[in-house]
Amino acid sequence: MESQMRSRILSLRPGLANAYRAIKNAPEAKFADIVVGGYPVPVDPVNAASDTTSICAAFEMPEREMFARLTSSLNSVISGAASDAGVWSAAPYVQSRFRGHGACTYDAWLNDVDWDLGGDSQSGLIGPNSFHPTLGGQLAYALAFDDGFRAYSG
Repeated sequence: MESQMRSRILSLRPGLANAYRAIKNAPEAKFADIVVGGYPVPVDPVNAASDTTSICAAFEMPEREMFARLTSSLNSVISGAASDAGVWSAAPYVQSRFRGHGACTYDAWLNDVDWDLGGDSQSGLIGPNSFHPTLGGQLAYALAFDDGFRAYSG
């Protein structure tokens, strides 16, 4: 299963590069600095002992490690596509900033599963805020983008 997911992730690079080029070459972006984001590890193997919810406790260490490897692969593809397109990537900085603050940690910067028992979301039981950044996570994203901008602008 992991190898299939990794193959799908690797296949994203050309399409991402084309999308980044299109944004960079848009007339509205003539003087813009284009910085693309990345992803934190959703259920981080770091600090696994501090899991705060039963859903998080259901993720065993091999699954957590797989999430980390696949997230690293995705961020690598995002950064490679950014490089191909001549834009900047904050992906490694996002992953680094969030290390130890995944959805299931005591000091989480990502929401864990947001149960939508009222059925308001498109997916039914899982709400739209699942694994999205908390206020602390939004700050971490801002700082990661700043890290990326500083690294590339010298």
